[in-house]
Amino acid sequence: MASHDVLPEMLATISEAKLKEVLSQRTKFESELQQLLNAVNNERDQRLKVKMLLDRIESVPSMSKIANTPRLRLDDIRHFATLERELHSQSERYKYSELYCRLTNEWVLVSEKGTVDLSSPVTLIDLTRQEKRDERIEWEKYVFTPLNTNTTAIADYLKELFAETGSNQEIQAAYQALRMSTQEFEDNLHNDKHFSQCDLKWIIGGLLRSDLLIDLKQKQLKELLNDNDLLLALEEHLKFRMLNLDNWEWSSSKKGIPINQRRGLSGRYRFFHDESLFDAIMLRYIGVKWSVFFQGAMTKFRASPGVWKSPSVAMPKEDQLRRDYFLGSPSAESDGTSKPANVEAHRLQHFKDEIFLEQLTKEEDEIRGAYDGNPEDGDTRKSSIQISQTLLHTIATEVLMKTHLGEDQVVVKTDFKWFGPTLPHSTIFTVLKFFNVSDKWISFFRKVLEAPVKFAEGGPGAAVRIRKRGTPPSNPLSDVLAEAIFFCMDFAFNRDTGGAILYRMHDDVWMWGQEHACVVGWNSIIKFTDLMGLVLNKQKTGSCKISGKVLELDYQVVPSLSKALPTGEVRWGLFLKLDSKSGRFIIDQIMVDKHISELSLQLDACKSVFDWIQVWNIYAVRFFTTHFGQSANCLGRDHLASVIKTFNRIQTSLFRSTGGSVTSTLKQMIKERSKMDDIPDGFLYFPTSLCGLDVKNPFTTPYLLRDNLPVHPKAVLDTYMMQEKAAYETAKTCFEKKTPFRNFNFPLEMSDRLKLEPFMSLEEFSKYREKTSAALFDAYTTLLSSTKCKKITKAISNHYVSLDTWSNLSAYHQSIVQLHASNMVSRFGEILIAEDGVLPTETVNRLRESRFKLQD
Repeated sequence: MASHDVLPEMLATISEAKLKEVLSQRTKFESELQQLLNAVNNERDQRLKVKMLLDRIESVPSMSKIANTPRLRLDDIRHFATLERELHSQSERYKYSELYCRLTNEWVLVSEKGTVDLSSPVTLIDLTRQEKRDERIEWEKYVFTPLNTNTTAIADYLKELFAETGSNQEIQAAYQALRMSTQEFEDNLHNDKHFSQCDLKWIIGGLLRSDLLIDLKQKQLKELLNDNDLLLALEEHLKFRMLNLDNWEWSSSKKGIPINQRRGLSGRYRFFHDESLFDAIMLRYIGVKWSVFFQGAMTKFRASPGVWKSPSVAMPKEDQLRRDYFLGSPSAESDGTSKPANVEAHRLQHFKDEIFLEQLTKEEDEIRGAYDGNPEDGDTRKSSIQISQTLLHTIATEVLMKTHLGEDQVVVKTDFKWFGPTLPHSTIFTVLKFFNVSDKWISFFRKVLEAPVKFAEGGPGAAVRIRKRGTPPSNPLSDVLAEAIFFCMDFAFNRDTGGAILYRMHDDVWMWGQEHACVVGWNSIIKFTDLMGLVLNKQKTGSCKISGKVLELDYQVVPSLSKALPTGEVRWGLFLKLDSKSGRFIIDQIMVDKHISELSLQLDACKSVFDWIQVWNIYAVRFFTTHFGQSANCLGRDHLASVIKTFNRIQTSLFRSTGGSVTSTLKQMIKERSKMDDIPDGFLYFPTSLCGLDVKNPFTTPYLLRDNLPVHPKAVLDTYMMQEKAAYETAKTCFEKKTPFRNFNFPLEMSDRLKLEPFMSLEEFSKYREKTSAALFDAYTTLLSSTKCKKITKAISNHYVSLDTWSNLSAYHQSIVQLHASNMVSRFGEILIAEDGVLPTETVNRLRESRFKLQD
């Protein structure tokens, strides 16, 4: 396996070579250009000046063939000024190519000299030392102090829920089937041939996408993927360890597994095990295997008849018959396809497909985004970030729809305090045993959880201590153990509430609906939490009630809320909170201010321009954009306007002394380093593929989305109400005009009775609209829909940007290129400042591939 130092050295060498090459070409160009201009300036005759330029211009070593420039046709040219301007453009291209190379070299050198290696150049300094110490103290308090829960009470609770008096025969049968499938899975796992080359590929791929490994081990894994001999040796070693699972122990059991404390963009610290690659690969393999099993087995349990109560309220037979009589045909709940055709069906499908056991793996080789990762990294399954955005849109749509139809809505939000570190081992093992996990595997899980750890910053002599509580982060096995416990809470909530949906993503919990149902659901969660030895996070727990009454006032009155529900704000992510008066999610500007201060310190700490750009792109743009919520029809233009206004405030606050914008600030930074002034905006904002610095503009995407959003989301529901009224009038007219007929399957007594009644009222017609109305379903899905960027029509000559290049650009970059193209062409004679291969763009791309994280 290659040395881990080779890659950084290679990148540095390539970057330096590119700079030398550009400098050499530029020196030669400027020298010959000056000789030509001197000769031309000594000639007084204008006609001879042009002839001299025409004769000698192609011999000047320019960055591209001057004759190919579309604004020049050398066979027809007759103006000296045009030729002179073209030479000036070539000079500019050399100048900015050199600048690009120098900025890249600066990035490489800063990374080499600092504590950051080239596989992870973009790190943030730790500016909250006291906070770090405080969180470590609290983490240690939980992790090294066991919490012995009442395992007998837990077992009795589970028996009542799944297997005894509190459950019906269908539940008991499904539970027994789950237990049998556990034994079957263990038998198969014992007999399987483990760690094939195919297995190692998806294991290593998953580890590389996780945030578990330190940079050195990430590089080692990448090199391992290309070393077949080492992969074969690793395969044999891991197979041997799997066959001797009873004797398994941590590779660093004596020295202790280093713990790395890392600060995330949210401001909270996480505590990662720096385990050996052998342990990381083996535990990921086992964790994924168990994850896929439990996901399938528990999904089968949920789908068993008579087990999981449906949120849909069955239509009484008499109501159904009345609808059949007056409307002429049964009320269809489905269009005959696999897709839901009404709101109730869509709601249940969303829960099944995306929410239920969301943390568990569905396929061994699936690709999902990492914690705090980029949701656009080619996932084969929606990332948690994407599902969380859909959840935001679902809440906003449900509140908007229900209140518009006249129903009060209560929304409750909570999560669990320090869930990973606080999860009691006694609770874990009791639940696993209840699901028939064998003593052999429970013993293995115990050894994994009771890991010998020490803090990395304490050095080799740091004290080694045994974990007695909690699970480590970024490990599929941790997800398995957590979801096995939470599955019990999900089922208890479903039974206690009579079918209400608990929207839970790991330990992040949401519910909404009628107040009485939320009270019952909240009590169910409290009971479960206390029994299992968990603690709810008061800072992230709250509830609110949004009125469905139409008031003849200029303001909305906040309705009273049951004292049985938790107090506190209802928040999504870091920056959004649900407003009880309007029923809308609004941006918490106080929380934004806290992150502006942190971002300012982090930007000031950057030692290179590219580092600064990375911090801006990921923290200031991607992070804020994500936590402001992805734009959707249910949020409307008001939300997008608030996002734009907030980004404007962020820039003003950060860059008040440097011109008030990221553009002016970067230009000043570059001027201080290079003495170059009047830097074109396109050089800053163009993508790397077009030789730009790829600075992200937070305003571009919102403006591309704006015109495709409804001005007022309620207008979608206003349209539905008109459609419903029209459908009612049509149905009434049809009923009153139709020729009487006899349906021999229809009860005669009821038919005779209904003949004497007028057509059903509008209230009765719309009573089951969530179950029967295709128009409401269309309105609901319209509100849920994420906004798409408006199409950018290409208005740039194919000479400058080919159709293939244009089509490969995102709508964001198409807009950026379109905006700055004319200025770049007038400045450089081309869109690109250099031809392919001249600039160290591959080095820049390689440096940007690294995961964004903070450094202690």
